[in-house]
Amino acid sequence: RQEIERESQLFNEYQEIKDEVTPLVDKWFEYFVERLPRQEEVEVDEDSLTRQGAFNRHSVMKPRNLIFGTVKNPRIIKPSIKPKFLASVMVDVSGSMAGEKLNMARTQLVFYNELFSKISSEFGFIRYANNIFSDNMVELKGYDQDYESPQRYDWEDGTRSTIKARLMQSLHTQGGTNMLPAIQKAAKDLSEETFEYPDYASAFYFIGDGQDTAGNAQRIKEFLRLSEGEHGFGNHMLSAIMLGDE
Repeated sequence: RQEIERESQLFNEYQEIKDEVTPLVDKWFEYFVERLPRQEEVEVDEDSLTRQGAFNRHSVMKPRNLIFGTVKNPRIIKPSIKPKFLASVMVDVSGSMAGEKLNMARTQLVFYNELFSKISSEFGFIRYANNIFSDNMVELKGYDQDYESPQRYDWEDGTRSTIKARLMQSLHTQGGTNMLPAIQKAAKDLSEETFEYPDYASAFYFIGDGQDTAGNAQRIKEFLRLSEGEHGFGNHMLSAIMLGDE
């Protein structure tokens, strides 16, 4: 009962954030769909499998059609456009993110997930992951997991929950900011996805206050500059939402 009550409270909190970001999700959905690489499929109606298309009974008695035998409709071709996109979203949950910064980061993460989920539900051609980090990186959602699913996934820390419940439960601050290993792991996973889906656009989104407490600042800059996937960040788009004034 306690678990159900706790998840019910988390769901209500999540719903409030979702309602807040929905107008932005609708706006950016149009932006993404217009600009992402596309797979164009052709949908052909069953009658068009014949040479001349579907029989048009309204054309039968027209004198010209009787003479030339043109009593069939042209074939119907319906293009189906499916955006192709890979995305990795990482959130800093170290101690320096406590308070309003964490609330903003949580809202930002829900926004991205709702946006990508909408693209997925409309087109199906998007794969994305969520991770958080402080001293270590923790996975919130894998590329193969369904964000909207009611399924309770088994996690490495021994817990069992849906993606949304895990998101709300896990975003609390703790520990230091060891940024480099987290970025390296996320970039490696994203590069592996691009190997499997080479014609997809790929992007890495970082949400945090930009303060690394492990002395990695210069190494992070060098890593991000390397486009070679095995030893560097890879050929991915990079976006950073920087919170606070550090």
